[in-house]
Amino acid sequence: MNMFAPLRSPGGEPARGHVTPKRAQRTPLAEVARRLRTLVSPYTGVVRDTVELLRAPDDCRFFNFGANTGDLSDLVGAPTEVTSNAVHPDREAAWVAAVAEAVERYSSFYVPAGELVFSSYEELDGAAPEPESFALFHPSQYASSDFPYVPFTSRTRVRWVRGWSIQDGMPAWLPAQLTFMGSHLARGEPQIAYSTSSGTALGGTLEEAAFSALMEVIERDAFMLAWNNRLELPLLDWQGDDSPRHDERVVPAPPGIHYAALDASVFFRVPTAIGVTRCALAGQPALTVGAASAATGQEAARKALRGAFQTRVLVKQLLSALPGGRRALEAHQVRTFDDHALYHALRESSASSAFLDGSRERRHLGEVPPLEGTDVLGQTASAVRALARRGVGAYLVDITSPDVRDAGLWVVRVICPELCRLDAPHTARFLGGKRLYHAAYEAGLRSRPLSFADINVHPHPFP
Repeated sequence: MNMFAPLRSPGGEPARGHVTPKRAQRTPLAEVARRLRTLVSPYTGVVRDTVELLRAPDDCRFFNFGANTGDLSDLVGAPTEVTSNAVHPDREAAWVAAVAEAVERYSSFYVPAGELVFSSYEELDGAAPEPESFALFHPSQYASSDFPYVPFTSRTRVRWVRGWSIQDGMPAWLPAQLTFMGSHLARGEPQIAYSTSSGTALGGTLEEAAFSALMEVIERDAFMLAWNNRLELPLLDWQGDDSPRHDERVVPAPPGIHYAALDASVFFRVPTAIGVTRCALAGQPALTVGAASAATGQEAARKALRGAFQTRVLVKQLLSALPGGRRALEAHQVRTFDDHALYHALRESSASSAFLDGSRERRHLGEVPPLEGTDVLGQTASAVRALARRGVGAYLVDITSPDVRDAGLWVVRVICPELCRLDAPHTARFLGGKRLYHAAYEAGLRSRPLSFADINVHPHPFP
């Protein structure tokens, strides 16, 4: 069955997203850049400006771009001013990545209120993932008198948006609170969780955006499992492999910075890597991380390491803006993703994260099997099958705003209810999912399931 079969809205009109054979292929980078440029303008653009950032002497020699959105709250009803950054050894790819992230973030704030349905799961007219399947919070968190979220049950009345199952193409309702950024609650609607940008992606086609978003939720599930279980994953060795070595030749790490890529593919057999940089020099970020899932181990390792070095640039900017003293944050003070990165950057002693790259086991990149499939449709199908074997569903919502659609681009949100979610405020970690406690054990990485008492107490370093 076609994963991207066109849907029909409740009124019967065709929904967005029809597949043609051509769209199984990747859109050329130059074409994506051309479409994105139509959204960049200091007067009428979604992105008001872009800037190429100078490299410091201790930066990797990647091209580095920033993109700034304007205040478009009158259009989407929520603050949308964001700055995105991206690094890449290719200049145009760095520009595209920065602008694409800004545009996808903007589009994720666009809530088509007229298309939402306010209902409980029990009352919905149509299929939806069961509320209890979402990896949200632990019963002990709900028991706290000052905890701001309520349990999501089959009787909880929330707003739902129409999407579909990637596995079989059938329509499905998804909770709006977990789909859109900054969505306002309806009158009488309780707050079940907060939304982050994880699982949001932009592409030249619906299929490309869906694949990228799917890879992102898989990568973050792996990272949160590694962090909360304190897993020592194998370090990747690319001796003799030309792919990551290309980046090493073009953008060698500055002196004093050590880096590694870890193999996190074990959970779904989807190529997944975690990138780590460390620096013991005074005033420098002690630790930064990145992660990526991709069609091949080579691509995952390169993306994960680029993410770690990109985070390093961001953290240096954050450090330079801090007042004198640079006192380390306490765990309860960690509220944003910037705080997560700073929590570890400010710690001269990195004992809390030593396990990340502390394994003595090595795995060559050639031992990481690629995803099956010769195009984006085949690779998506392969990843979805891998999720299904572990009891994980995958759903897609088209969240493209009208102006972004007019530019010929797509923004989607992929939601896999059972996967571990990346948390922002440390006081509201997502500790309720079953995978958090059982996935590492089932993968043979622990001798017994994780207990609530054994969860890593430190905030994660993911930005």
